[in-house]
Amino acid sequence: MAGFLSSRVHSLLTGLVILSTVALVGCGSGAKGTLVEGKVTVDGQPANSGTVTLAIAGQTFNGEIQPDGTYKVPGLPAGTAQVGVMGPMNPGGALTPDLAPKTGGPSPTKTVDKPVPIPEKYAKPEASGLPPVQVKGGTTTHNIALSK
Repeated sequence: MAGFLSSRVHSLLTGLVILSTVALVGCGSGAKGTLVEGKVTVDGQPANSGTVTLAIAGQTFNGEIQPDGTYKVPGLPAGTAQVGVMGPMNPGGALTPDLAPKTGGPSPTKTVDKPVPIPEKYAKPEASGLPPVQVKGGTTTHNIALSK
């Protein structure tokens, strides 16, 4: 009987170790380590404000465009993301923190003296006509060239 209990305990402990290992390895491929970054230009000029929106797996993720045109969108899952770009003001009102999607980068609240206009046709990722980005683990660089 003691041999039976010892073998059952050993099997149970082995199973727990295997499950714990699988759970930890599974967490390593999560979205927290992924980042898409790049530069947005309009007719060759850096966009100096606005928001890049990436739509993937039924979610949207945002990154604020910096004055030099660069952007970063953190925390995406792996896969193909549709790309959208909005200026700080579009018909329908200004972007404010309460209207910004709750996932992704910082809310687009910054203003610039002379924002580079971003055509409204690029605003919706699913209808922008911009090439999608393949999101992989780690950092993916994806520059976005827009035209008026």
